[in-house]
Amino acid sequence: MPRGVSIYDEARIQSRLWTPEILLPDMAFWFDTSRYDSISLSGSNLTQLRDLSGRGITLNSNGAPGWDAVNRVATFNGINQQMSSTATVGFAANSDFTLITLLAPSASQLSINTPIDLGHATSPSGPLVLQNETGRPAVNSYYFAWHTGAAYTNTGPPFVVMPSNTWSLAVMTKAGAVADAFVNGARGAGWPITRNSGLTANAKIVTVGNAQGQGRTWNGAFGGAMLLRRALSEIEIQKVTAALLWQRGLQSLLLAANPFKNLPPLIGD
Repeated sequence: MPRGVSIYDEARIQSRLWTPEILLPDMAFWFDTSRYDSISLSGSNLTQLRDLSGRGITLNSNGAPGWDAVNRVATFNGINQQMSSTATVGFAANSDFTLITLLAPSASQLSINTPIDLGHATSPSGPLVLQNETGRPAVNSYYFAWHTGAAYTNTGPPFVVMPSNTWSLAVMTKAGAVADAFVNGARGAGWPITRNSGLTANAKIVTVGNAQGQGRTWNGAFGGAMLLRRALSEIEIQKVTAALLWQRGLQSLLLAANPFKNLPPLIGD
């Protein structure tokens, strides 16, 4: 390769990179603000996020978030900015899943911070949420929870700490009665799960940003989200984490022990 070509670009040019497209058959949706084929802009605002999975879950703005052209991410103000779908994501009861998000929380957060929400916008029955609540269990800790009817089915899920004004690639999985969480490839912590009756069989609206009327807000940057209809293995989690961070030049966030810290994941790894 010519001098000055990075190891990432060399692998990309040679079509050797392991990319999230490999997971397309399992995807329910995939949004990536760094991809021109996933966004529509109006001036300094993001007005639409298009689904790269081919499932047609387009997010349109209701109070358009800001657009950071340098980092190619959406910025939400925690007040009145929201993007949501009209098409729904259907789930079978007790579904396994993996939720992947790229986030940078603002230092200014309200009591319930919810960057992504499936279901609350239309009904309290059966939503899946990624959220932080003040003091539960710690500052800047984010966990995912799913409801059955009006009650949380998971009051003690694993959580990850996502520092303010810092990029975090969070991966959260459910496999049967087992839930797990990672941030930038590092496994998160947890506290005892007291109820876990599974996700309800519902069709769910996807909301990014403020779930208006539901008391949930998001103040921070948003770089994308992916939902898969199965629990990824740990090596798959490391691959998708590394692939998405390398793509944005954020591979320095990976732990030294990550097998893809110094080289991006390649096909066949």
